[in-house]
Amino acid sequence: FIIVKVPKRATLPAQVRDEVLLSLQKLGREFVDLILLHWPCDAIEADSLSSVWKELEHLQAKKYCHFLGVCNFSIDALRTLIPLCSPNGRPVLNQIERHPLLPQWELLDFCARHGIQLQAHSPLGQGRSEVLEQHVVVDISKATGLSPAQVVLKWNLQ
Repeated sequence: FIIVKVPKRATLPAQVRDEVLLSLQKLGREFVDLILLHWPCDAIEADSLSSVWKELEHLQAKKYCHFLGVCNFSIDALRTLIPLCSPNGRPVLNQIERHPLLPQWELLDFCARHGIQLQAHSPLGQGRSEVLEQHVVVDISKATGLSPAQVVLKWNLQ
């Protein structure tokens, strides 16, 4: 499963297309499974989220990817994006930082209600020891024989 991220600096449709085509060229591929739009802030500030997303939908229609998704979109950003999407062009995934110290329950709930999967890009808290040394994580680890990292990864999956 191959994912390409469009960087937040791509705030114009032509920039989005160029970034995707460059990534495909670097990968030696004609298509990828998923294209993610990374960070909404620049496109929202530039008032170009609609045109940027339409370009992603166009790339999907041209078979450069199977699915579209987003990274680090808050509930407000998703509320802005969803009405701009065509019926077949809605994001299927929102990749966010998520771990026991940053569970983001409201975002998880919102995404579930809108058919958007969450994917944790830092499920172990970016290597911060306090995630793996949490009381409950250590207790579960001892009780189950799983490592603390396995406990936290399982938490993210459930």
